[in-house]
Amino acid sequence: MARFDVLSRLISGIVSGIVGNRKCTVLGTVLLATVAWGSEPEYFPLDVGNLWVYQTGGTRCCAPVIVEVVARADFNGRTYFRLRGFPRAEGDFWVRINDTGSLVAYDPDQNQESVWYAFQATENQPFETAVPFALGLAAVLSRNTNYQGPAGGFDNALRMGYPRVFQVGISEEVFVPDVGLVRRTESTGGPSAGSYELVYARVGEVTIRSDEIKSGITGHIVLGPTCPVSRPDDPTCADKPYETEMVVRTEDGSWEVSRFHSNSRGYFRVALANGAYRLEAAKPTRFSFPFFRPVSVKVESNTFTIVTLMFDTGIR
Repeated sequence: MARFDVLSRLISGIVSGIVGNRKCTVLGTVLLATVAWGSEPEYFPLDVGNLWVYQTGGTRCCAPVIVEVVARADFNGRTYFRLRGFPRAEGDFWVRINDTGSLVAYDPDQNQESVWYAFQATENQPFETAVPFALGLAAVLSRNTNYQGPAGGFDNALRMGYPRVFQVGISEEVFVPDVGLVRRTESTGGPSAGSYELVYARVGEVTIRSDEIKSGITGHIVLGPTCPVSRPDDPTCADKPYETEMVVRTEDGSWEVSRFHSNSRGYFRVALANGAYRLEAAKPTRFSFPFFRPVSVKVESNTFTIVTLMFDTGIR
């Protein structure tokens, strides 16, 4: 991504830095990069491979929401990016940032664009929006909002409001430059409400991972059998710890959420928002050994699900 310099370093813990010429505090393991800033903040970074994971609450609880840029294509001489998984949106959308800094969606069937987010609009001056669940009207409330959440702390966030929403619709959204949407709150009828909080993002060469997640998967990865004939009382035939890389995907296997490594003793721990996931070997094992069959695991709030993952050696 052109906005990020190749010089970067991996830092764990609490990191303080400068983002968009403002001070920020980022929690967790963050790949920080020296940034070559353009003239305008990029409130919705678009590049193939960018991914955002949201922990949901309220009436939206509790499955994680995963938003991803999955492809790019040119229409009428303009480059668009295919956005998948956006909250409340049915299907995929082709989007781009236009010359005025607005995020617009393109409908190839109608051959027309519609504005989703006019990020450079005058503050408190409503504009028409086609973003799903917004009821057709939005307004930039502030570009200097203080945000504190699982993704970190920023003092240069943009806060978007929705004047027509009363009982049902998007109440408010918060965007951080060069990170994207970090928080959404929704009115879902009467006193009920829903929320989305960014807990993981992969944007270009930068990864933001929250250490505030108190749930996930932990356990042991082993190799077995280790002897042609099973001898339960023989320690030399016991399953062996296995150091390897694993992929965490959504339950249907369509999107990658995270990756983790087991250590030399086979143990691992990965923080994840509550929801259902599919664990796969990072290297395909379908036609080779050791073989791993994908496993579905459910994660509950404030709990680390304990599992033992078996790689089959093929020894019989």
